[in-house]
Amino acid sequence: MQHAHHSLVIATTHLHLDHEHCMENVFLKGPTAAVRAFADGIRAERGVAYGQINLVTVESSDKHSLAAPHQHHGHMHLTPVA
Repeated sequence: MQHAHHSLVIATTHLHLDHEHCMENVFLKGPTAAVRAFADGIRAERGVAYGQINLVTVESSDKHSLAAPHQHHGHMHLTPVA
């Protein structure tokens, strides 16, 4: 499922808990509706015993602490909203 949604997936971790159980974390970036749909699809997969989504609201900006002139090369700076 991750390969089919490569535009959302930015990182994954996969842990072997024992001989029969694994835990996987998938970090996504994108519109909330698309992230929720991805999470719903994962939770609906056969063999998934537990699934939880944690959303972090962010705002995009070009402002940050790096004072030297530089280019962003097409990426956005995202800051968590408290």
